[in-house]
Amino acid sequence: AAILSLINATKLATAVGVLQGFATAIMVCIVAVLGWKYARHKTTAWKVLYFVFLGLVILGIIIPLVAA
Repeated sequence: AAILSLINATKLATAVGVLQGFATAIMVCIVAVLGWKYARHKTTAWKVLYFVFLGLVILGIIIPLVAA
């Protein structure tokens, strides 16, 4: 506990949280682009599924941030 207090663990935890959020945002953007490249030339049903799942992923990221 003394070591953690010396390195100011609360600031470290905040920095880790910011980096985690940044990495999650980059991952969602990359997957969204790759998913659209696949769904773009498919039928309308695939495009609807793409947007439904993209919306669910975005909600899954936003809801924990708002609830915290």
